[in-house]
Amino acid sequence: MTNHHDAQGLHRDRIVRAAMDLADAEGPEALSMRKVATSLGAGTMSIYRHVSGKDDLIASAVDTAFGELRYPEPAPADWRTRLASAARQEWAMYLRHPWVAPYVAGQRPTLGANVLRNVEWGLAAVTHLDLPIDTRMQIFLTVSDYVQGAALSVLDETRANRTSGMNSARWWTGQLSALIRLTEDERFPMLRQLVERAEATGPYLKDFEFGLQRVLDGLATFLDGLDTRPDELPEVTSVHRLSATDTSALELISKRWIPEVLYLLGAAPARFTELAEAIPGISRKLLTERLRLLAEQELVTRTEQHYELSASGRALVPALRAWVAAHSAATSPTV
Repeated sequence: MTNHHDAQGLHRDRIVRAAMDLADAEGPEALSMRKVATSLGAGTMSIYRHVSGKDDLIASAVDTAFGELRYPEPAPADWRTRLASAARQEWAMYLRHPWVAPYVAGQRPTLGANVLRNVEWGLAAVTHLDLPIDTRMQIFLTVSDYVQGAALSVLDETRANRTSGMNSARWWTGQLSALIRLTEDERFPMLRQLVERAEATGPYLKDFEFGLQRVLDGLATFLDGLDTRPDELPEVTSVHRLSATDTSALELISKRWIPEVLYLLGAAPARFTELAEAIPGISRKLLTERLRLLAEQELVTRTEQHYELSASGRALVPALRAWVAAHSAATSPTV
């Protein structure tokens, strides 16, 4: 429908903005034609000249909210920064308009030009990688699902705040004495630590940014395991002389048992005894030495129970797996 003004000064943009203001104040339950008309001092039927019905009103309100997103120009060059920027923009919008989340989180989202623009901008984050379009869509949806899931939690909290008259921090403070009593039970040692922390510093609150970074870490690991070569690779014009740093790094990786340790830990963290049993011919003394070298280079970390690769160590695993696969293919007997 058009955005013309009528004798009452009503027009589509004003009606949609009034609907958004109502939903901001009272939640998605307020998005009815009657309530919007009342807020404008108009009769319910008068707004039907500008909005065809409730579904049209909601779709327009949701799309207007997504129109508030402002993407950086020029766009970040790397996929992680770009997806993080899109996630933070969408998250900030949900904090302003918590009622939007239920209409886009799910298998049948409310669609509009601005909603689709958000998807397009996210898909473009990995367009330079040699990935099928459906894989790129799954990468975008993985981040989007996290943001929308967090937003649904905000909506629930907004409703609870409205009905109870207290915010989350105040509510949890009121539960502290009960939690102290419940977590004295020996079955809850980890929760007891959190309760003790809350006694000293206040209630624990979820951190959106921490969760976002862990989602992006997972996608980075996924992409590292794929052959995601850019469409255009930089041209190599000459062979440069190896630096002392290059030589030192290559000497480490060429030491016997180093690739084997990295390869095994790339599959899963392992105890010392498990590594010793898994690598034929290695002595406990040599394994200790190799693990020490890898730890010094910050490729391997040690917990109380096992060894595991650091982020730098994990970055080497795809190359090792590709080497093993190529060698296996070259040495396999042909039929």
